[in-house]
Amino acid sequence: MKKILKAIIILMTVLIISGCFYGGDNVMVNPKPLKKQLTLYTIQGDSSVNQVIADSVYRFEKDNSSFEVVHELIPNDLYKNRLSVCVATNQMPDVFPTWSGGILKQYISIGGVVNLEKYMKTDNYSQRFNDKALKMVTDEKGIWGVPVENMSIALIFYNKDIFNALKLSEPNTFDELKDIIIKLKQHHYIPFALANRTAWTGQCSTCIL
Repeated sequence: MKKILKAIIILMTVLIISGCFYGGDNVMVNPKPLKKQLTLYTIQGDSSVNQVIADSVYRFEKDNSSFEVVHELIPNDLYKNRLSVCVATNQMPDVFPTWSGGILKQYISIGGVVNLEKYMKTDNYSQRFNDKALKMVTDEKGIWGVPVENMSIALIFYNKDIFNALKLSEPNTFDELKDIIIKLKQHHYIPFALANRTAWTGQCSTCIL
C-alpha cells in the first residue's frame, strides 16, 4: 500500500512539473501559454491621440496573439523622472516616446534603445517619414527611433510695433533671430515670453534664450 501511494505521489509531481492536466473528458491538456508582455509608455494625457494609440495596440495584439501590451499613461512632467529611474535600474520599457539630441544619445550609449536601421530600411519603410524628422533620430551608427509624433509647425508671434520702431525685419535664419534678441535686449525689451505652467516649455525655450 505504501509503495502504491508513493507511486501516485511521484506521478502527480511529474504531471505538475510538466504542466499537464486532465480536462473534463479525461483528456490530458496543456495549460494556455502565458503571453509575452510588452510595456508601452505614453505621455499624451487626455489627448485624442490616445485613441490612435489604443487602436494601434488593438491591431498589434490581434495580429500577434502571443503578445499583450501593457499601456502605461504617464503625465508629461513626471515622464523624464520616470525614465531616469528606468535607466538607473536597467528596466527600460519596450516602447516609449523620447526626445532627440542629448537625451537620445544617453539612451544609445547605455544600450537602452535598439538600432532600428535594418527594420526601417526593409521595403523602404523609412521613406514613409519626413526626412528632417528621421534625421533627428539618426547618427552614423544607425536609426534609433521612429518619428511618429509632434510633427507640427512651431510658431513664434512678434510685436510689429516694436519691430517697426527698431526697424527690425522678420528673421529667416536662427542667426538672424539671435541678432534680433541682442538688439531687443539693448533697448530693454524682453525678447521672449511663454506660458510655463508645465516645466517642459521653459526647458525647450532655453535653446533660444
